[in-house]
Amino acid sequence: SDFAIDLNRLATPPNHLWVGSGYTSVNPVLNSVLGVGDVMSPPVSGHGFKFEALFIANGDTIRDHFVWGGKVRNILYTGGQWQPDRIIRRGTYHRMHAGGLISFEIRSHLIPLADKSGFLIRYEVKNRTSTPLDLAMVPLITTGKPAAYPLKEWGFMPPADPRNNDTVKVNVLQEGQHLDIAPQQSRTAYVAVVLGGDANTVSAPAGLQAWEKQTAAIWEKRLGGALKNIPVLTSNNAALESYYKRS
Repeated sequence: SDFAIDLNRLATPPNHLWVGSGYTSVNPVLNSVLGVGDVMSPPVSGHGFKFEALFIANGDTIRDHFVWGGKVRNILYTGGQWQPDRIIRRGTYHRMHAGGLISFEIRSHLIPLADKSGFLIRYEVKNRTSTPLDLAMVPLITTGKPAAYPLKEWGFMPPADPRNNDTVKVNVLQEGQHLDIAPQQSRTAYVAVVLGGDANTVSAPAGLQAWEKQTAAIWEKRLGGALKNIPVLTSNNAALESYYKRS
């Protein structure tokens, strides 16, 4: 992407890093591959929300949570990119367990939904060992105080007082919660969180991949409209053209 920014180059404080769809904005938890913090989608405020992933690999628990020290069973975050419509993050795990070596790499796309109050995470796991990997992901969710506030109460900062407002339900949808990954192969799974509605109104009959495609289509249309009137400088010098794009 011409708009991608390397997360390792950012000096932005963690609570100031957001990605939005025009409908929902989310705050990723840095130094994690799937972690998500506050979710804002006026009139819905997901203040205090937190999503963390816990993995069960061949029966052993592995956390996606940064901890200092080399003896803990945690995925090591290795970097990522901010893009206008998503945040891409990477991580790795390599450790000898009682049952043998567990080694995998993981890559995730955190995507704020463009037509719902929530987000979707697509993650791909590659088994780097010579034996099968049995992997399950368990969402650990702190709901915080998700609530709907009248738009007149919203300012530059979202409302923080949950009194006298309508609380909303946190709905979680998963596809591929349990993966059997052959040696040297990859598998993809999805998890989505929607604030508001219930099991009857929040569903994905066509699959969560359809939600991702719909959000991507909305973004492509928006970018096309924004970019069509911006002059573009081209050059037969690749480095110079790259410089123009960055500016």
